[in-house]
Amino acid sequence: MQERRKFIRVNDYLKISFKLVNGFLGSSSQSDNLSEGGIQLPVDTRFEKGTILEIKENAAEWDKPIEAVGEIAWFREVSNSRHPFLVGIKFIKIIPSALEKIRKHVNKLRIQGPTGGVELWE
Repeated sequence: MQERRKFIRVNDYLKISFKLVNGFLGSSSQSDNLSEGGIQLPVDTRFEKGTILEIKENAAEWDKPIEAVGEIAWFREVSNSRHPFLVGIKFIKIIPSALEKIRKHVNKLRIQGPTGGVELWE
């Protein structure tokens, strides 16, 4: 099987807030993993693939949260009573300096590793 992932993915647990771009629904979560291409989140809301979200990510080393716009790339149900869904969010709009912060953060964790797991993710 050919690998389709483009970016290094690291397990990381960032505080994430998000809301629908064209609506009022907003919430927060903690990421499962992160890459330059996007994030994976457990959520309590059922989203359709293609839903567009405004996202704020926060890591302790960043002076302020990173803002991005993302698209739900995939969605699935999981057996977790607090967050019964898992989503993969692909960044579709992010400023270069924010992307560079993510790149540095991912590379740092790749070397240090909060859990030691490194995978590729698109």
